[in-house]
Amino acid sequence: MRRAYHFPGFTVLVPGQIRREVEVVPKILPQGIPEGIPEITENFTLIRAIANLALFRSDDLENGNFDDPVQQFDPPIELRINYRMADMGHTNGDFNRLKLAYWDLEKWVVISDDPHDYQIFPPSTGQIAEAKIGSWADDPTIAWGK
Repeated sequence: MRRAYHFPGFTVLVPGQIRREVEVVPKILPQGIPEGIPEITENFTLIRAIANLALFRSDDLENGNFDDPVQQFDPPIELRINYRMADMGHTNGDFNRLKLAYWDLEKWVVISDDPHDYQIFPPSTGQIAEAKIGSWADDPTIAWGK
């Protein structure tokens, strides 16, 4: 079974996880986007931070335990993230030049690539990009960039 969790501007699809008895649930963290994340790195220039997202075991969420986010997903979770016309303004209107990434506490990890089954749809179809994540570090900030 796969469950959809909707947040402003994006959806996380979480399939039932192998070797987990307890449901895994995404949550936007209350502290927001961490300070000090570099806006420009070797392969990524930040356009817009989307959310500081983590996934937790449902029993941890019920107990208010935010110390142990789930970092491995089997099968992978799926992200469906909205892009804006303003985001495309940073790429001279070319939606194909947008990059989706997450901050792994040391660098921006670009997920707009084949290993993440990335797809981006043109504005005429729907301003959405899709990617799959099998693992990530801690509680990453997700962002659009170029």
